[in-house]
Amino acid sequence: MRNRTAIAMLVAVSGALPARPAIAQIQEVMVTVRKREESLQEVPISVNVLSAEQIERRGISSLDDLARQTPGVILDAGFYPQDQRIVIRGLSPSRGRPNVAVLQDGIDISSEAITTAGGSLLVNPRLVDIEQIAVVKGPQSALYGRSAFAGAINYVTRQPGNEFDARVKAEIGSNGHYDASASVSGPVNGETVLMGLNAAWWSEDGFYRNALSGGEVGGADGAGVAGTAVFNISEGIKFRARAEYTDDHFQPPAQATVIPVTTRPVPGIAVGTVISPVVTEILVPLGRPPRASAITLAQSEDPRTGRDYPGTDRRVFRISVIGDIELGPGEFTTLSHSAHAVTSQSFDGQRKRSITATPPPTAGTNNFAEVNLDIDTELFSQELRYRWGGDVFNWTVGGLFWYEHARANDFSLTCFVQPSRSCEDFVAAIGTTEPANPRRWDRVTDHWSVYGMAEWEVNPAWKLTVEARYADEKTTVAGPDSPAIIDPFFLLQVGVAVPAPAGFNSGAVSDAYLVPKVTLEWRPMHDVMLYASIGEGIKPAGLSTVTGGASEFQPDAFDFEAEKMWSYEVGTKTAWLDKRLTVNAGVFYQDYTDKQGTRQVLLDSGLLGIGPINAGAATALGFELETIWMPVENLTLSVNYTWLQTEYQDFTQVTTGASQIARAGNCELVPDDNRPLRTACRIDLSGNELEGAPKHALLAGITHLEPFSDHLKWLTEVSAQYQSERYQSEFNDLQFAPYWLFDLRLGLIAEQWEVVGYVANLLDDDTIKSGFVAPDFDSFNFISSPGPSTFITSNMAFYNLPDPRQVGVRASFRF
Repeated sequence: MRNRTAIAMLVAVSGALPARPAIAQIQEVMVTVRKREESLQEVPISVNVLSAEQIERRGISSLDDLARQTPGVILDAGFYPQDQRIVIRGLSPSRGRPNVAVLQDGIDISSEAITTAGGSLLVNPRLVDIEQIAVVKGPQSALYGRSAFAGAINYVTRQPGNEFDARVKAEIGSNGHYDASASVSGPVNGETVLMGLNAAWWSEDGFYRNALSGGEVGGADGAGVAGTAVFNISEGIKFRARAEYTDDHFQPPAQATVIPVTTRPVPGIAVGTVISPVVTEILVPLGRPPRASAITLAQSEDPRTGRDYPGTDRRVFRISVIGDIELGPGEFTTLSHSAHAVTSQSFDGQRKRSITATPPPTAGTNNFAEVNLDIDTELFSQELRYRWGGDVFNWTVGGLFWYEHARANDFSLTCFVQPSRSCEDFVAAIGTTEPANPRRWDRVTDHWSVYGMAEWEVNPAWKLTVEARYADEKTTVAGPDSPAIIDPFFLLQVGVAVPAPAGFNSGAVSDAYLVPKVTLEWRPMHDVMLYASIGEGIKPAGLSTVTGGASEFQPDAFDFEAEKMWSYEVGTKTAWLDKRLTVNAGVFYQDYTDKQGTRQVLLDSGLLGIGPINAGAATALGFELETIWMPVENLTLSVNYTWLQTEYQDFTQVTTGASQIARAGNCELVPDDNRPLRTACRIDLSGNELEGAPKHALLAGITHLEPFSDHLKWLTEVSAQYQSERYQSEFNDLQFAPYWLFDLRLGLIAEQWEVVGYVANLLDDDTIKSGFVAPDFDSFNFISSPGPSTFITSNMAFYNLPDPRQVGVRASFRF
């Protein structure tokens, strides 16, 4: 009776709305997010999709561009360009591997950085042949495996068709922005062999200049080529092979540091018991960052050349083979992938004025840090699956083998001395000699998993889906057995300016786990679906290579347990007004345990390192709304909104770090596990919000195509993005301000060509939207008396400066 009443109410509401001609219907979107092609409105998962048309007109060519077009998704750039931290639904990968899987044509191409958190540099979405981008929100460990703890991003490339197709595109924009691409595809041997080739070249000047050298900062250039071949061997047997190569260069990132002038008091209970009684307050970045226009970007020059550090070079080669074979009522699929990436990164390690600056700054620095890191990464994966489909019951089973081998040579140098000394002699001793003895890293990840998904259509209105994946993973890491902290006076005495060769410490961590997910769907009417799901996400245990910069690798100090999360979601996908109005909404609750954070660890060298700790439980409650409305033909209105409420339910850790104790603002005296006979603080961050989790995020747009003639339309498109304030870290001390961004696009659209002019960041907003906090080496001090002995390094803020207003034109022609 209740079901009939609900159906009657829905029908009544639908009938009361005015009708429009069917020509104004919203186009159906097909996706493959569940490893088969189906309508987006049929998928009981929160998914945001960008079409090839949207990708081209909006100029989406990076993960940062993608995040701007997807509410509830944030990209935080860390210390290196490889340190890309994708945040979905408030879950930020503060340490270690990324939370979000990145896939290309359903193949997991995710990788983990070395020496920093976040992802690596293997993802390059700039090639011309991206057909669709799908962002899947919420844990998808059962569906996608090891990397999809908080969600997944799937890039779908364009396949060559049965007809000849050729396209050229070009873009010219302000600040020396140039982008050109071309593609050609079509049949080579009837419908049996189809081939496509595309190439892209791009270049852009940096929006900022180094105040010390006058050189550009934040610019980039690159080129790439990709080829795809489709072999229709026989009816029911199809193979697709793809190869791509990209070569990119990035200038040093547009990051500036701000030394705080605000302090936080050290809790009185810690003064004299945990830290020296002379330390009563610590400099801490508090409140909100200044506007970008108020910040001076001053990065140190390379002491070998007297010029800016070169930045990052990246070369990636990738090949994949996907085969589909019909076997009886089902289909067998094989997905093979291999990739090789070589990157070289060289930066100022402090992003601030140093003694190497010319002319000398008014106040020199005592310390010196530079990053010189070469990484060689190999990926290989093989996935096999079989899908059987029936009218009432269908199922999918599969297996995945995934392998990564990453090797790094870390030539980075750090001169880290007390204020009474100076690094000037050490910098002079470097001369033009490249460091000869790198700290070497070697990491191997072996993963295999088996998975299955079964769907049962109970009746035309109800469907039950059960998924599960069992995974087994082993991570083996070998890292340097000696620190990179250098006393220049000792080095000068022995006549060398580089550290002694480092040996290896090695360790391994294995993990095995089962992740389930259950989804129930109800369709009270044809264009209305309601769903509820319960699923678990797991990010496997492992060994962190983020050691705190200069300290040695010690396996027992840098291992971490698996992070786990149960997600509960209720949502609906609906179409109204003869499919002119789409309304999708969902409510989710994520219960997060064993969250990975940071702690101080005493290493065998006597130094304090920054190691991982599984010390927190957290929750995230959220609401998502997606609406698309076509009130009349050629006019589309869209609104995407995300509301998020996050909180650490239980997050404590033990530390003797003065900065951490001051930032937490509390202390419970406990024995120090690292150093017997000493006392430490247990700090409590429970009740704080999760880092990187804005409460409100909005993306709205208006697209109008006005007929200009029989074969020509005038495009007017306006989009607006809003994001509320969010905290930079779990300490909730530095908070990024809310902001609005507006984009405008105007153009002429024909059947075979289009020209679109654009203004990005229309109002030239200069709000700092991203950044991180890291130690300021110039604040280094060691107080041995009066005791307890205390190591002091206050933090400074590293801010990613935003892109200013950009004006340009995009043009494309299709033969």
